[in-house]
Amino acid sequence: MPKDNESLRTSVTAMKGKIVPRCRHFSTCGGCSWQDIDYKQQLKLKEEEAKRLLTPLLNLSEIDSSPIIGMEEPWFYRNKMEFTFRPDAILGLHRKGDFREVVEIDECFLSSPSVNGILRTVKNFVRENNISLYSPGKQSGLLRYLVIREGKNTGELLLNIVTLTDNFPEIELLAQKLLGEFPSSKSFFWSIDPYPADAVKITEMKLVAGQPFINERIGNFVFRIRPTSFFQTNTRQAEKLCQLIREMTSLKGGERILDLYCGVGTFSFFVADRALKVYGIEIDPLTVKEAQENARLNQIGNVEFISGDVGKEILPLLQRIGGVEIMILDPPRAGISHKVLNKLLSFHYPTIIYVSCNPRALVENLPVIHAHRYRVKAIRFIDMFPHTPHVECLVKLSG
Repeated sequence: MPKDNESLRTSVTAMKGKIVPRCRHFSTCGGCSWQDIDYKQQLKLKEEEAKRLLTPLLNLSEIDSSPIIGMEEPWFYRNKMEFTFRPDAILGLHRKGDFREVVEIDECFLSSPSVNGILRTVKNFVRENNISLYSPGKQSGLLRYLVIREGKNTGELLLNIVTLTDNFPEIELLAQKLLGEFPSSKSFFWSIDPYPADAVKITEMKLVAGQPFINERIGNFVFRIRPTSFFQTNTRQAEKLCQLIREMTSLKGGERILDLYCGVGTFSFFVADRALKVYGIEIDPLTVKEAQENARLNQIGNVEFISGDVGKEILPLLQRIGGVEIMILDPPRAGISHKVLNKLLSFHYPTIIYVSCNPRALVENLPVIHAHRYRVKAIRFIDMFPHTPHVECLVKLSG
């Protein structure tokens, strides 16, 4: 929770203790922070805070909006979890308020129930085989992370063990054990992370067992997910998000669309059937290859994905195609720098759809957008991360 967010902190403090958290690790684990608040109240707080931030910039009473979109079942929603190994905690999540420490986890209600069984099996395997665990202070020990990815609509699991070095003779045995005990596990990878920073940064990766990807479905589209794929973390809400974007574009059938910071092409696919052409730009070359692969997989022929920096690629693209009618923006959490945003807005787009996972960054960007004579026509809020203070905002602007 942002330190300067006094109104939200006051509201949350007043709610503390109202309900009993479902997870016994809640008081120490930093995986979620709002489990002790009734979910309907969580939604109310998120919407109120987003509106509080936007009110100084917008007359919300004159803008098309609707209540925040929550989840019917706000548990077991995450399709990706990163667990950390430590000598004093074996395997768990970072401690609440102290990222340097790890709390051992026996159960988690954010990922699927099967993940809890995988955690138990891995911890037992570590104990039985006396495998060393990474210590950041000493920068030694073998096991660093266990990353689990899941296709929520397919049930397929991808497991990725991350180690400090390539000296792991038990890796084949662990892979056989996990894929044998958990048939939904379709992929087992082994990755190397030799860097001291406490964040997954892979230099080498090997498929030990199973297939090289798992499948996921959003709506009518199939996506192939690999260990490093960028993908919306909440599959069920991602589909609602895509439908909202599709509705906001109000497509008539002949539009050209820019999808900036496009990832693996999720938004592009949802608008492609009503568009003349969709152009996606993404900085990571591997992600662009996956977007192209997913387009072929779903037989979508009117999308083009470009690898490169948005600020550098936008001019050559628009010079080549002659302009677009709609721009979809889904920037990183920090938002877009004013320099890049001004460059993007120097071209005329009748409609902009801004997707923001951070209302504060949106508030920083809106005055720049307003300066280019764009006005907000509609706002939607959606909860992508239940039991946390985060909220997603969608803004439709016309110019």
